[in-house]
Formats: sequence, structure tokens, C-alpha cells
Amino acid sequence: MTVTPGTAEALARLAHFQAVEPVQPDEIEAVALWILGPVGSPEDAADLWAELRDDCELLWPLVSGDWDEDDLHDVDMPIGAAYLAARTDLTGRIERVVFLARVAAQTGSAA
Repeated sequence: MTVTPGTAEALARLAHFQAVEPVQPDEIEAVALWILGPVGSPEDAADLWAELRDDCELLWPLVSGDWDEDDLHDVDMPIGAAYLAARTDLTGRIERVVFLARVAAQTGSAA
């Protein structure tokens, strides 16, 4: 059971599109649920997408390059290191939640 590298970034892009282009939310959500993969029932997948959306929206500026110091967690370190730490933290958090949901769905246990 793995999570493909780039999953968090793809979900961040979809969260951004959903926030700025609400005219096709069903299509965007369908793609997000497909990216999430086997995480249980369709309702479980929709709940997981709702849970991840805030972190995905925080990740988007870091992915798109449209970020400023307010998007970084720790500005006490050099900007490049703070950027890398923030992006790595958010990416890891999102992909860890997806991984645990997939494991829980596969084993039939709660995440």
C-alpha cells in the first residue's frame, strides 16, 4: 500500500480549483476522490476530501510559487529552509492521512 509521490500536490491543485471555480464542484470532487483511491466507501472518501481540503489549500501557494512569508510555518530559519519545511510538512501530513485511510479501508479498521 503506497501513496504516489505528488498526490498532495495534485489534491492541492484541485482544492484551489474548487475554491476559485465553484461552477464544476462535482467534477472536481470526482477527480479528488479518484486521486484519494481506495479509502473506503464513497462517503468515507468524501469525508476524507473534506478533512484534507484545508491543508491542501495551505499547500497550494507553496506548490504554485505564489507564496509569501505568511505561508511559512517557521520564519526564524532562512526563507528557503522555511519554505522547504512548510511544503514538506504539509505534503507529508496530507499523504500520511491518505495512506492511513487506505490501510484502514484495506484492513477494515478505523483510521
